[in-house]
Amino acid sequence: TMRGLAREGMTMIVVTHEIAFAKEAADTLSFFDEGRVIESGAPLGIWSEVPAAPPTTTGRVAASAAVEIKALPPIDELERQWAGIDARSRAERLLRATRLRATYDDMTAPQHPVWVWRLGDVAIVAHPGEAYSDLQSRLRARFPRAAVLVLNLVNGPGWVYLPPREAYEADRYQSWQTILRPGALESLIDTAAEAMVSLGFDPAPARGHA
Repeated sequence: TMRGLAREGMTMIVVTHEIAFAKEAADTLSFFDEGRVIESGAPLGIWSEVPAAPPTTTGRVAASAAVEIKALPPIDELERQWAGIDARSRAERLLRATRLRATYDDMTAPQHPVWVWRLGDVAIVAHPGEAYSDLQSRLRARFPRAAVLVLNLVNGPGWVYLPPREAYEADRYQSWQTILRPGALESLIDTAAEAMVSLGFDPAPARGHA
C-alpha cells in the first residue's frame, strides 16, 4: 500500500483530497488553489478529541445578502441556439437553464440566505452557494480573534457560484457559469460580517486606528 511504501522510505509525489492520509504519510504537504501553492510545509496537525467545557456564549442569526442577476436570454432563444446539438445534450442544457432561472424565490430582487451560529469563540457561517475561499479568508481577516468555519451548499435557495470581482475580470469558469453579477460574494461577506457583529464578535480595528 502507499502507507507501507511511505514507511519504507520510498519517495512519492501524491495528489490527494484525503487530508488524513496526507498527514499520516507525508513529510511535506503543499496546498494548491487554482494552480498556486498557498501553503507548504510539514504536516500541521491531526484532529483529535480534547476534553473541553461547553461554550457559555451562543447564538444564531439568519440573514440575507442582496445579489443581482445577470441579463439571461429567454429559454426559447436558447432552444434556437442549441437546435443543432444532439437531443439529449440539448434537453439537459435546457433543463439546467430552466432551473437556474428559478434559483431564488424572487428573481427580480433576489436574496441569498446566510446563517451564522456562535459557539463561544467559534463562528459557523453557512450558505447554499459555492463561494470562493475569499469568503472565509476575508471573514477571518475581519475577525482575527474568532475561529471561523464556513459551510458551502447548505439548505437553499441559491445553489450558484459566488466568484470574487477579479474572477469576472479574468473571465474564469465560475464567472461565466454563475447567474450572478459581480459583487454577490462581497455582499455575502458583508452580510455575514454584520451577523457576526450582532452575535458579539469583535472585528479587527480599521487600519490607522488603535
